[in-house]
Amino acid sequence: MRLGETMVKEGIISNDMLARALERQIIFGGRLGTNLVEMGAITEEQLAMFLSKALRVPYADPGCFEDVPQEVRDAVPAEIVEKYTCFPIKRERGRVHIAMKDPNDIPLVDELRFIIGLDIRPYIASEIRIVYALEKYYGIKRDLRYISMLDDEKGKVEVAPAKVPETERPTAQASPAHEEYLGDESQADAYGAPAEAPFAYAEPPQAAPPPPPVQAAPPPVQAAPPPPPTPVAAAAPPAPPLQAAPVAPPADQAMTPESANDMLASPVDREQIAGAVVTVASSVLARAALFLVKGDVLTGWRAAGLGLSDETATAVKVSLTGPGIFKDVVEDKLFYKGPVLQVPQNTQLLVGLGGVYPQEAVAFPLIIKGKVVGVLYGDNGSGALITGDIDRLRKLMAKASMSLEILILKNKILADSL
Repeated sequence: MRLGETMVKEGIISNDMLARALERQIIFGGRLGTNLVEMGAITEEQLAMFLSKALRVPYADPGCFEDVPQEVRDAVPAEIVEKYTCFPIKRERGRVHIAMKDPNDIPLVDELRFIIGLDIRPYIASEIRIVYALEKYYGIKRDLRYISMLDDEKGKVEVAPAKVPETERPTAQASPAHEEYLGDESQADAYGAPAEAPFAYAEPPQAAPPPPPVQAAPPPVQAAPPPPPTPVAAAAPPAPPLQAAPVAPPADQAMTPESANDMLASPVDREQIAGAVVTVASSVLARAALFLVKGDVLTGWRAAGLGLSDETATAVKVSLTGPGIFKDVVEDKLFYKGPVLQVPQNTQLLVGLGGVYPQEAVAFPLIIKGKVVGVLYGDNGSGALITGDIDRLRKLMAKASMSLEILILKNKILADSL
């Protein structure tokens, strides 16, 4: 039985809570348990204690993350804890005790044991708690979704106590392999999560600074051709100059507008859907960015086009409390095409996207079950008007909405499997 179903069976959450968390997981990503905590359905500690009992591994309680000595942290380098989302809580002579989000991943534990050179005693801890510890002790920055989550947990909602005996602390032992158990965004969403604190923005600048000229990337340095070999009998041909091994591009980087439609018809995950949306949109307009709606804040997800990348998008946050392009799109569920006025909301967006100020822009809502959960933004660059097949983008967003709903149904079917 899947652990989500087990939580329902034991009365920790309701069927409705599980359904909402599954929907939220498809839209915002991450582990189901983290989404349940963000919704206020359970607390972070209740989640970790439940997983400890269900997976039969020790539970790393919050006290394990307090005042962790430097010698313990030195046992596991920063690049390792970041890569594997784990945190060392105790060290013995030849062993280190490590809090993990999936301690039953035996290959991962074995890999850590090999890299560190010490025996490992794995413990279960929530992803949220580990991420906070990594920022506190290693300086590894949290994603936006974790900001203030634990700080506000006590005042969020009242929840029934978890039906897990606090006196029971199971010892680590071999247990059957489990599927990804529970398993990740901001406090608020369209499915009932608590609202995020209002986003404080600066007043728009008096005069927008001109965008820096786009510099062409310098040509790659070519290796000097090898000198011709000295003629000798049966001389071997000269070896070609050494070249770096090609790096495989991300899965959606090779996506074309033509293949994007097929991907939306048979979605694998939310990232594939987002990649298809920005691929098609950036073929119609010069720049495109996809955002997620979280309470009164819009946060960047994916982007493509002139000077834009996914890294650019994820750093952008736009308030929805004031007038601007997005406010009406989210509230009225209608697409926007028109001028980009100099108001704080629009200034936040354009500064975040590189300081390019177009004359016109478009924005389309991403709607799931009558709620706007995302927005697609597009323009044609500095001072440009909107041209291109805008109706194609409206159809694109309708397909993206249906594609997300297909994933939600798949998740629910799997959750209800016998």
